[in-house]
Amino acid sequence: MDSLSQIVLGAATGEAVLGRRIGNKALVWGAIGGTIPDLDVLGGLVLDPLANLAFHRGITHSVLFWVVGACAMAWPLARSRRNDVGYAGWAGFFFATFATHVLLDCFTLYGTQVWAPFADTRVAWSTISVADPLYTLPFLGFVVALSRAEKGSARRRKWHRWAWGWSCGVLALTVVNKLHVDQTFRAALAAQGIPATRMVTTPTILNNVLWNATAETADAYYLGTYSLFDTSPVTFARVEKGWEHLGAFAEDPTVQVLQWFSDGYLHVAPPVDGLWEFSDLRFGSFSGRGDSPDDFIFRLRARTSGDALAFEGAAGGPPPEKREQFFPMFWERLKGR
Repeated sequence: MDSLSQIVLGAATGEAVLGRRIGNKALVWGAIGGTIPDLDVLGGLVLDPLANLAFHRGITHSVLFWVVGACAMAWPLARSRRNDVGYAGWAGFFFATFATHVLLDCFTLYGTQVWAPFADTRVAWSTISVADPLYTLPFLGFVVALSRAEKGSARRRKWHRWAWGWSCGVLALTVVNKLHVDQTFRAALAAQGIPATRMVTTPTILNNVLWNATAETADAYYLGTYSLFDTSPVTFARVEKGWEHLGAFAEDPTVQVLQWFSDGYLHVAPPVDGLWEFSDLRFGSFSGRGDSPDDFIFRLRARTSGDALAFEGAAGGPPPEKREQFFPMFWERLKGR
């Protein structure tokens, strides 16, 4: 999830592990531990764009890193002798902050490579948006409140219970919502005779009310949206896969990485003057209709370079007219209109 959510979760985890012993220092070190796995974004400084795309939420988000990284972080703190926590205490502390960071990321659509480097499968439960104020802001408030209470006091324990209760409660609610949403989308596909072989659903940004679905058939994708406030049946927009445009590039390494990254939900637009645009349709479209390549939310570009494709990175956002229309349209759609 977003950095603020991970900082707050790390602080709450630090309080749970060492708060009674070192007080607010546990919050500070927990926030640091909750941030460390996301330092893989610095890979962009040394990796090419394609390698960096595969690297993010990779090895630093794996079970292996929980162990190795925790042991490495514990060593200098245990030697500092600023407290009596000891090596095992600090190792367990950072193991817990790394683990909760990764588990929270697993609840998002982007997911994480928990078993790297032994397997490149992403774990992505897709129940919560990468940024959700309903989850983060109250959670932050509870952690701030506990930080103002005396170490080991009943008041501090109360706010700590509220913090964890809120975090776990909201995540549980997102799972319940997803089960309902998936059932609704599957019923709509069946009612409309769409022979989907698989489907992915995800909440739209900043909320858990309005959801996207991308269903796949043999030759096309079907995009749909559903708000928990909807009273009308779900409708779907058909989007051709466009894989036929790849031709000899179908086995190109760039295409293979993009297919892996998108879990096969890859749309290919016709190339224009050697410029290719690929879209990860799991993330849906701005309008919900996918009526043009620039309508897709997660777009990536590559350019023909001899007999291969050279990956260039993310494409730009929507055109100005769609940017202006997006938030009013998004708000109305969230309300079920």
